[in-house]
Amino acid sequence: MTSSSLASLALDRSNECFCEVANLRGRLSTFQRFNWITVMLPSLLAFLASADIFINDGTTAQWAPWLSLAAGALVLVHKTLNCEAHQAEIVRVRKELRRLGVSYRTQGEVPRETLEADLMELDAALATLVSSTQLHLPVLSPTKPGK
Repeated sequence: MTSSSLASLALDRSNECFCEVANLRGRLSTFQRFNWITVMLPSLLAFLASADIFINDGTTAQWAPWLSLAAGALVLVHKTLNCEAHQAEIVRVRKELRRLGVSYRTQGEVPRETLEADLMELDAALATLVSSTQLHLPVLSPTKPGK
């Protein structure tokens, strides 16, 4: 391949990485909102239920047990879906994709004699990242339509 086509390929790969970073940002935002429901809300419900018990000298209102039950159910959903680990994986992959995107962009913009070898090294790092994660990365999938 010519140097200009390699540079163009590097810039295309950079755009793909940054596009996937944007997709993952949206996913992470959804999970963070879900955290409010499955982590913060149960804490509030449990606080209200226990406050009611203390305010009423150990006797509970009708709704206190239901608040506790709802809080426990929401925490169970959060733990069962393993939300914390999934969010940590999204953050890890986003950081690595951002690093690779910058590296690809640098390769595409700065002429070098070792461009082909450098691109092969970056492609290997990208392939390792994609194969090491359980996340679905549609932009970086090996069988993209039209390519």
